[in-house]
Amino acid sequence: MSRRLPPIWRARATIHCLVAPPLVHVIALPRLVRGWVGGTLRGIDPTVDDDSIVEWVDRLLRWLPLPWETTCLKRSLVLFGLFRHAGRPADLIIGVRRASDRKLEAHAWLERDGNLCYEPDRNPVKGYQAIDRYAGQTP
Repeated sequence: MSRRLPPIWRARATIHCLVAPPLVHVIALPRLVRGWVGGTLRGIDPTVDDDSIVEWVDRLLRWLPLPWETTCLKRSLVLFGLFRHAGRPADLIIGVRRASDRKLEAHAWLERDGNLCYEPDRNPVKGYQAIDRYAGQTP
């Protein structure tokens, strides 16, 4: 069970959830990640834990209408930015695979130390080939 998200972090997460998802539609992802979302990796903030950030973001993104509808990219992008702000490095990965109907599918997820983290589904990246990685190195 995660701790309650402190008010300042609820505000930060809410701002990230309101601003980042619509920007995906108008700004190229590399520029968005390097600019507003990625920012500088801060020192670790002990007042907040990852689970509480994830729970708050998931709750907000489920509640918000278009253009904030939840997608793996929008969710991963928001969490990537918040984790960096909290001093917790994570890599944002973009991958693709061929579906059974031969259509191309894409997925975005986060990894920490090469391990999948905070994915809502079981085996969500099975069969995906990473085509882009935005590293969240430690300071």
